Amino acid sequence: MLKFFTKLCSLITLVALSSSLYGQINANFSANVNTGCTPVLIQFTDLSTSTASGIASWNWDFGDNTTTGVQNPAKVFNTAGLFTICLTVTDSLGNSDTLCLTDLIDVASSPTAEFSSVPSTGCAPVDVQFTDMSTAGSNPINSWQWSFGTGASSNLQNPQFVYNNINSYTVSLTVTDQNGCSDQVVKSGHVTVSGIPAAGFTTATTQYCSFPATVNFANTTNSPSGANMKYQWYFGDGDSSSVQSPTHIYANPGMYDVMLISTDTSSSSNCSDTIIVADYIEVFANNNLAFAHTPTQGCDQVNVQFTNTTACPSSNWSWDFGDNTTSTQENPAHTYNCSL
Repeated sequence: MLKFFTKLCSLITLVALSSSLYGQINANFSANVNTGCTPVLIQFTDLSTSTASGIASWNWDFGDNTTTGVQNPAKVFNTAGLFTICLTVTDSLGNSDTLCLTDLIDVASSPTAEFSSVPSTGCAPVDVQFTDMSTAGSNPINSWQWSFGTGASSNLQNPQFVYNNINSYTVSLTVTDQNGCSDQVVKSGHVTVSGIPAAGFTTATTQYCSFPATVNFANTTNSPSGANMKYQWYFGDGDSSSVQSPTHIYANPGMYDVMLISTDTSSSSNCSDTIIVADYIEVFANNNLAFAHTPTQGCDQVNVQFTNTTACPSSNWSWDFGDNTTSTQENPAHTYNCSL
């Protein structure tokens, strides 16, 4: 009987020693978040314990056919869905334990931001119509935030914006859905606004007293910085020229409209300006001098006022009064002595 109890005590001691030798191992872990929008980064933290020896290995299964042996992994979920996460830990004695948390991670699909604009290039001012072309993810889009690159913004789905200044503008659109998931698209240099030249010209005079009349046109177009200018003239008599400051001969008397088109060919939009001046050039017929005078008769010492009525303007006049006297005034007065 004493031998029996001795063996029993030895067996109990052996079981206790075996339990102390192998100990217990318990798999456990946490995640910093369990919901998010694609792509979502989730940090997993190992909380496993082992009473016998230290844990020697970790095997994570993220439920999307990816695994890792890192103790505290960070995992990016790029697709939407519910994901069951499993962790298997093994200690140095070969003991292992597995913990699976079903549908622990819930990932929603984010929207995809996209847009178009018409036009995207032009001559200032450029009126641009933006159109939202975003696609929804797991939930409908309910928020739009536009930045036009000028400091101005809009929360309309399809806004219209006018660019007044010469520049290249970066445009961005951020869309957000009902679940709070968002996406942004940024298009650098999306809108290009070019300057418009201000066409202009002048001549020394616009009236010519005889024909053919030679007219020198001076181009006074104000061009944008860095412009590569092209010019097209129309003189109103059927002739034209592409010279910057042309000389043109009018062969016949008449009134002539003059048009100049100034184009900047360096801009993608070929920005141009046109100036048309109606009846700008007047060419008079030859020998069309005329004058009036009053009175037309009288007695001795008649004072006559002469008035130049010539249509063509002039700066030089030469009068001969028929009594061996002259004048260089435009509208002279002359006294006739009848006793002569």
